[in-house]
This record gives sequence, structure tokens and C-alpha cells, in this order.
Amino acid sequence: MRNTYTLTIALVAAALSSGCRLTTTNTPATGTLVICLFDRSITADAPEIKDRYLADFVKVVAQLRPGDTVIADAITENPAATMRFPVHVVLPAYDPARTNPLIHGREMQAATRTLLEQVERLVRQTASTKKTAILDALYVTRKALQGEAGKSTAHHALIVFSDMVEDSGRANFERDPLGVQHTKSLLQREEGSDRLPDLKGVDVWAAGATPNRSMGEARIRAIESFWHAYFSRCGASLTADHYAPALLNFSLVRNQPPIRDSEN
Repeated sequence: MRNTYTLTIALVAAALSSGCRLTTTNTPATGTLVICLFDRSITADAPEIKDRYLADFVKVVAQLRPGDTVIADAITENPAATMRFPVHVVLPAYDPARTNPLIHGREMQAATRTLLEQVERLVRQTASTKKTAILDALYVTRKALQGEAGKSTAHHALIVFSDMVEDSGRANFERDPLGVQHTKSLLQREEGSDRLPDLKGVDVWAAGATPNRSMGEARIRAIESFWHAYFSRCGASLTADHYAPALLNFSLVRNQPPIRDSEN
């Protein structure tokens, strides 16, 4: 699988450099910030799961364009202490005043190769943890959206590569009842403690959701319902076709910027 992934790096980099849509510095910046979170708990530590995450990430990279930014980090047992977004790659925008299509294509290839290699290291080399604090990881992610990368891009996408089974001090989705009332209470508790991140205008995908075959169908549906309610409360968009065991229907929206508070 690693040899296949290495070959994919070369192919994707070449495709991006040859088929990219060039923009000049005279047009307003309309780049996209793509945030990727990778579950590094024990339940996601199997080689085949890592391979699937990386294969799905290639689908993300294939959608990128010059000027887009990708940041990534691991979901651990304590994201507030561990998340630093070690992967932060900006694909070079095309500036005809300083470069030409050939040079820019080479720059795109180099940036894309760097991105794929850094993400592979993150997924394969980050030590696994016993717990999965997805809620904390999402709360930390708000800082990236509030930072320069978020402010300077017109569109925001979040991809969570995880089984979406929260296992932390605040919730355990393998044991908690997860009925409508429990979900409502948990969201109220998160909001009351100011732990719901502002994700307005963010398009969300969950890739790898609930692959555990031993988990009952009712609990699988309850976990999905929680995340739909959670992201809705945060102002993000997680549609039913964006929540699946693999990355499905991934497409970066570029036709218009997200709605800002000032526009409401």
C-alpha cells in the first residue's frame, strides 16, 4: 500500500500542476481552507484504516487549486495539549509578474508532494491513544478558523477522518444512551460551558464513520444523529451524504463565499 501511495503522490502532483486554474493577483482571493483531522486512537490504528484515510485524503488533494491552504492534525486523548497543526501547506497562487506556467506547475508539484508526504507521516507515525476526544479537537479547530488562514480564505471545509465514536471524560458513545434527550442535554452542557466552536459557513465531511461491525444499528444511527445535531448547532453543514465509512461526494464549493455574520 505504501508503494501505491507513493505513486499516487506523483500522479496527483502532476495532475494538479497540469490542470490547475490559474488566477492572477488582480482578482480577489477566493482560496479555500481545508482542515483535516485524523483519528489516532487505538480503534483507528489498524494499517488498513490508515491506508483508507490516506486514500481518501488523495481525493481531497485532487480537488485543490492554487491558493488553497490545507492544515491537518491528529485527534488524540487530549487535543488541547497536543494539537499544533504540524501540517500547514499553502498551494502557490499564480502570479504572472514573477513566474510563468511552467515554473508555477513545478511549484504546485513540489507543494502537493510536500502535503501528501507530511500527511502520511502524521497518520502513520503519530502514536495511538486510548481515548478519542473528538469534541475537544473540534473546539481547538476553531482557532484555525479564527487565525490568518481562516480570515484570508473565502471558503472553509472540514474533513474528520474518524469512526466518530467520542470516548473522553465528557462523553462515551459506546456506553452513553445517546437518545434525543441525552443528545439535547450534552449539547446544552457543551454550549453552557462555552465549548461549542463557531463553525458558521464550514462544509463538513466525516470519513470513516462507525466502521465497527459489532456495534448495533440503533447506536450507529444515534451517533450519526448526534453529529448532525452538533454541527448544526455550531453553524456548520454536515449533510447526510457527507457522513459515511469513507469520504463520499467530496467537492469544494467555490461559486460564492460563505455567509458571514455581518451579512445576516
